[in-house]
Amino acid sequence: MKEVNLVGQRVQVVDPTDDFAGMVGTIISYRSVGSPEHVSENVGDDVVVNLDEEQRELLIAINPDLAYALRQGLSLEALNFAPSELRQIEN
Repeated sequence: MKEVNLVGQRVQVVDPTDDFAGMVGTIISYRSVGSPEHVSENVGDDVVVNLDEEQRELLIAINPDLAYALRQGLSLEALNFAPSELRQIEN
């Protein structure tokens, strides 16, 4: 599997246990472990992804709890993933 860590790359979430499995988005940032920007609980680097608008709408449509959480302030932008949870896809 090709390492995914370049800003602007299109990626898909491939971890089947992740709530966002199968979703597609674009890398907006890469945060190395140990850097001040690394704020997740990932033991490795963070890959920050914005899911595509259509993907966000689909998640909201199929998950009423998520729709409620979004109304309470949850954001589906700038989501943190470990590199191993993603695979690069063609644009």
